[in-house]
Amino acid sequence: MSFVDSDEYIIVLDNPIGGLSVDDLKRLREIGIKTCWASGPWYLLEPRRGEYQWRLGDFIVERMAAAGMKLLFMAPSVGPTFAPDDWYLRTHDGHIWRAYYDGYRDGWPYSELSPWCAEAMAYERQFQRTLLERYGGEAVQLIPGTVHGGEAILPGMVESWFDRHALESFRAYAESAFAGDLVYFNKANHTLYERWEDVQPALFPNRAAMERHPTTTDWLHDTLLPVMLDRYAAYAEQSARETWVCLPQRDTEFAERVETGPRTGNWMAGEIYRTFPGKLNAMLQVMLFETYRTDGTQGIFEYVRGYEDVTWVGSQFVQGLLRHTSSAIAQGLRGFLTGPLHPDSGCNKLTPEMVNAMSWSIEQWKAARA
Repeated sequence: MSFVDSDEYIIVLDNPIGGLSVDDLKRLREIGIKTCWASGPWYLLEPRRGEYQWRLGDFIVERMAAAGMKLLFMAPSVGPTFAPDDWYLRTHDGHIWRAYYDGYRDGWPYSELSPWCAEAMAYERQFQRTLLERYGGEAVQLIPGTVHGGEAILPGMVESWFDRHALESFRAYAESAFAGDLVYFNKANHTLYERWEDVQPALFPNRAAMERHPTTTDWLHDTLLPVMLDRYAAYAEQSARETWVCLPQRDTEFAERVETGPRTGNWMAGEIYRTFPGKLNAMLQVMLFETYRTDGTQGIFEYVRGYEDVTWVGSQFVQGLLRHTSSAIAQGLRGFLTGPLHPDSGCNKLTPEMVNAMSWSIEQWKAARA
């Protein structure tokens, strides 16, 4: 049985957390929105290693229960701050990766553990099990997540696969793939390394760079997929038997114009969609966020063929419903994720206009499915 009922077409985002009161949530429940999405930052839930602070998580879960809402609880959504430096992703210049926003400034809590660090990944699985024991249930579906959907380890943003564990992994992968023939490796990847000890993954400022350095692309694909499978497997045994995959897309005209790199999970999305349901024995639910171009088309859409009816798209702003509901329905998509509140939107309360927009969108979906 699906966690989201067949007559649900909108999942509302609890962003910022607590911005929607219990009364607000009940109003949304009345118009047919039964599920809310919220995130649980690791650095707040476990501020110090082994010391848990459940106040935020309990607040989210209890508020949803009081409103009669089901909860998609994405956790962890931000890495811990107490981990050894050796556990974190690093950029090519040796800095620990920080969030996309606020200029990656040092000290900003949005960091991410290296998927190539076995010790860090083991601790992450332990944290997931702890969350599942505390919050798992019929009305709560825990889903894994990373900072901004994990874009720090996807091509085209600020490539952050240069921590010690990543470098060791890449060198072992490359040396094995080329049977120790460094000349052959250089020729295939347009590089001039003289020693295997100096070999590093490539940077990908654009798609052409991915083609010029195929070993880096293959390595990312082959080493990230098993880690992602482990991450999602930790939550695959919940009662709904669903796996919710949220990938960053930024497949918008702005991203294509300003952020010139691949900047998406598209290059690996097809593989995820094909392998996750069978590997995890769970129904797949796909969450694509901020994907629409202004003409309503989706550059990502070629990667979700066959999964349209389980694919949700959306915007952090409720206005996205009015712009894109019709095209989403026409493309056979499952539903929409929407704010309605966002810390940068200037709106700090649920307004009648927002409720009307969501009501209109629901009616459009119902009419199309009738």
